[in-house]
Amino acid sequence: MKRLFCIAFIALCATIFWSCTTEYEYYTTTLNRFTIKEVNLPALDSIILYQDSQQVPHPWESGVVYSEQLSHEHRFKDYTPKDKLLASRSDSAAASMVIFSLGIDKFPNPITLKAHFEMKVTNSNYWESDRPYWSTARVDDFYLDIFGCEDFSCKTAEKIILRSGDYSQVLVIEPEDFTFTPIKFVQFYNGDCSEYTKNHAFNLKIKNKHITLDTDIQLGHINCREVIPNAMFAAIEEEP
Repeated sequence: MKRLFCIAFIALCATIFWSCTTEYEYYTTTLNRFTIKEVNLPALDSIILYQDSQQVPHPWESGVVYSEQLSHEHRFKDYTPKDKLLASRSDSAAASMVIFSLGIDKFPNPITLKAHFEMKVTNSNYWESDRPYWSTARVDDFYLDIFGCEDFSCKTAEKIILRSGDYSQVLVIEPEDFTFTPIKFVQFYNGDCSEYTKNHAFNLKIKNKHITLDTDIQLGHINCREVIPNAMFAAIEEEP
């Protein structure tokens, strides 16, 4: 019995010592999510068609150029072309990759979404050249400023501005061309986290002759902590 008491006492002391010497690192992790259901801009369709028709340097023969010959072989990630020449997707290994993504650029008012459009072409003779398999052929970024979003689902939003980064091109999207609909805020995290901050969760639809967009957006963050490795042993070493 005495031996069991001693073991229990030692375990208790170790537990107390651990709780007193454990150190944590605190951090904030984002809960932002952008799920694109549909997006199309005729201007981006035109960029793809133009890029297809360009003569570009030959990937392995210096001084030689070749034409894409309007092959229109593309794989689309989160982008929906409306042009009939582009609408059929391709699984060809030589097909270029068209990528569209959304992210947050500024918060809280206006809420500024940054749209990133990137077109990557393939090097069909990758093994015989020093060029990488994927090469970026075109990158375009633009922004959507959402003004007046004061409630959780942004139903109070008054207008949306579609613009270039330097404001050289600005288009006002009127309320009759967009709708905000509430969606469920999804709580996800890994580790020891608490204190959710849920800013917004909504579906945004925009439809006019310049842009078609259907996307789910949630904005928020959560505070977390993690144990600093070897903090207990560092405390032991610091003792006189």
